Amino acid sequence: MESSVHHITTSSKVLLKKARNLVPPMLEKFHKGQQGRVAVIGGSIEYVHPAPLHANGM
Repeated sequence: MESSVHHITTSSKVLLKKARNLVPPMLEKFHKGQQGRVAVIGGSIEYVHPAPLHANGM
């Protein structure tokens, strides 16, 4: 089981690095709500509903 946990962690790090390359840095003169939209990317083998619920503000 330990190797599968390591695999998930490694995959998450790779995905996070790719996602960061897609998102432009926020300029200091702007507030967090002034530069566009939010994308919620999530998933789990065990829990299938949290990402859509959080994306809708629940």
